[in-house]
Amino acid sequence: NSNSNSNSNSNSNSNSNSGSNRIDNLGHFLTESDCEAIIHLYLKYGDQLANYLDGDFSFVLYDSIEDRIVVARDPVGVTTLYIGRSSIDNSIWIASELKALKDDCDQLIEFPPGHIFLSDFDSLLQQFQSNNNNNNNIFFNIDLNNQILNSGSFNFIRYYNPIWWNDNIDTILNNHNNHNNHDTLNENLVSLKTNPINEESIEFNNILSDIRYHLKQSVIKRMMSDVPFGVLLSGGLDSSLIAAIAVEYATEQKLSTVNTFSIGLKGKKSPDLLAAREVATHLKTIHHEFTFTIEEGIDAVKDVIWHLESYDVITLRTATPMYLLSRKIKSLGIKMVLSGEGSDELFGGYLYFFNAPNSNQFHQETVRRVKELHNFDCLRANKSSMAWGLEVRVPFLDKQFIDFALSIDSNLRCPIKGKRMEKSILRKAFDFQPEFIPNSILWRQKEQFSDGVGYSWAEGLKQFADQYITDELFEQRFNLFNFDTPDTKEAFLYRSLFTELYNQPFNSVSIKHWLPDWGVTKDPSGRFQNVHQQSPKI
Repeated sequence: NSNSNSNSNSNSNSNSNSGSNRIDNLGHFLTESDCEAIIHLYLKYGDQLANYLDGDFSFVLYDSIEDRIVVARDPVGVTTLYIGRSSIDNSIWIASELKALKDDCDQLIEFPPGHIFLSDFDSLLQQFQSNNNNNNNIFFNIDLNNQILNSGSFNFIRYYNPIWWNDNIDTILNNHNNHNNHDTLNENLVSLKTNPINEESIEFNNILSDIRYHLKQSVIKRMMSDVPFGVLLSGGLDSSLIAAIAVEYATEQKLSTVNTFSIGLKGKKSPDLLAAREVATHLKTIHHEFTFTIEEGIDAVKDVIWHLESYDVITLRTATPMYLLSRKIKSLGIKMVLSGEGSDELFGGYLYFFNAPNSNQFHQETVRRVKELHNFDCLRANKSSMAWGLEVRVPFLDKQFIDFALSIDSNLRCPIKGKRMEKSILRKAFDFQPEFIPNSILWRQKEQFSDGVGYSWAEGLKQFADQYITDELFEQRFNLFNFDTPDTKEAFLYRSLFTELYNQPFNSVSIKHWLPDWGVTKDPSGRFQNVHQQSPKI
């Protein structure tokens, strides 16, 4: 896992497209940094190096021999990366946070996940100069559905091209039927429209076995660490499975006892604290519980907005407890944690998925959610934890696991009111004796983190906003914010704080909002969906 700046220096002849002529000059690693792997891969594979990276990364590499820059970001955007331009001197700036660019750039964009950016350095600056002379305000015109994105000497190439990227099921099936040389796990792609799988069949049991295998491999891969680490444990299905796999592997390898961490409202009934305590007892982890008051959370909101660089309501509700928890974890000397982000997007875990019109649209929505993770859960997990220097690793977002999960027949993943619980196939994969995790947790209904810490948390934020933002001020919202106008006082509060912290260029960076696609309520929180606390335990 790396955010890195790598400088490739070599005196040998080279090929700008492959770099393969220069690999022999390194031969072996000179440092213990994982970032050095980027240089070796570039020298061996050139422009294709990102395809050989397996992990979460964003980097800038300058090739001093070819006088070119190479920039890349991991497949789904677990890490963050941005590009800015200053019209004053035509300089370009690249950073993992927008705030690093805000005083120097008047044009900003997010670097698209799963892309690599290649450019000859001189022609890049010439292109900026040309744009400036022509009063051309277009910085980059990025269409994430295109494979290659060009603007003069700018060359964005989408290197991550899994079969599911096109969310049309007919196209997926045609690709699967017509091609035999796909990436890992495509052999598991089953027909999404024909030959439905019986849940009593050997084929279904094989899918459950594959889920267990690939998730365990993903967790084990991320346990490679030379720093103290633990697991974020909310007591929900996803984090509990991650914790259980980590404990199982640690026991097998005779590693130290796993630390787990949870947070909830002080003096309030926190569903997550109670559930996490049950899981920790079952797994025999070293468990750490932390609490916060509504007042402490509200006091932290402005800092959270500063670190997240977002004013999305759901993201901020969720990020604030995680921000407070990360500070506590780092104070204990823990530098890395495993977390359960990504499962709800892959397996349709959000309660609004019960309202999917059919399995085809269910699949399309899961694909959309995975594509947008960089705007929400990945952004929140990365920035709220890295504010304190705590690294979060997310096993569910392993490339191989993503490709496998989205290859599973959507009819098997889709929840059905009164018949099949959300994420039922994931639950069944770990439903065996002795209990891998407690059955009460294995079949616990989905709680969004902002609700699980305590239902009073979201209500407290809304009440504070209602008191802090007067009716007269709220009526001016269309004049104050003529685009992306907030429609609640809570949203108005966050937008006001964001505007106070950041200057005008940030208005050009689109802030996304987490909203359910079906069963929309005025409050997008999961507990306001009509199936909350009504899913069957089957």
